[in-house]
Amino acid sequence: MDLSNNPTDKEITITNRKTEFVRDAMPDAWLSYAEELEEAAEVIWNCVGDVMTVKNETNIEGNMEIEKFSVHARSYILLAGFALENALKAIIITRNPNLISSGQLHNSLKIHNLLNLAKTINDLKLTDKEEWVMRVCQGAIPYWGRYPVPLSFDGLKPTGAATGEFRQTFRQLHYRLCKLTYNAIKDGWDSEAGAQCYKIRSKRYGDEVDIKEPFLWRKETEG
Repeated sequence: MDLSNNPTDKEITITNRKTEFVRDAMPDAWLSYAEELEEAAEVIWNCVGDVMTVKNETNIEGNMEIEKFSVHARSYILLAGFALENALKAIIITRNPNLISSGQLHNSLKIHNLLNLAKTINDLKLTDKEEWVMRVCQGAIPYWGRYPVPLSFDGLKPTGAATGEFRQTFRQLHYRLCKLTYNAIKDGWDSEAGAQCYKIRSKRYGDEVDIKEPFLWRKETEG
């Protein structure tokens, strides 16, 4: 929108709102929320106990099978999925600022399929365990993580998915994804649409933080 020739109040308002959207959709915002969601998942993991359930079968010794699982496994996996989704989209936007520069999210970002998002990041190689975690999480995001059942019987997932191995793989993968974005934007990032992210530093990713050094987290270009 050209505002050089006596723009109207409505045009100015629209331009400002688009700039605000781009500011809030920059990679540092996605990164920050990805971190927040991972921390929330950890709160659930660390603060709830396990419950015991008796399986309707016996083992080879003739004893009833007892299975142990987290009482809030669904919630943990759902938050893990959201954390990975935000981390993936942070990387994608970092490398493609045009996906937010129009003032709305590009259609390619309006999906929750984690594996499809990961495929758009050419240099991202996933292990078999990481693919499994993403597959579990992407099933939880739209269906069984939000509701007591999936859309149909063939979408059921094992209640014991939130294991220690799942948690370890998720946390390592999440950190790796977040660090990709952090390394790309820590010395600044330009949306090419009026909003910029300036220098940031975080001990989380191994950097030293000098409290005497000024840091600008974001800046909006006026005009």
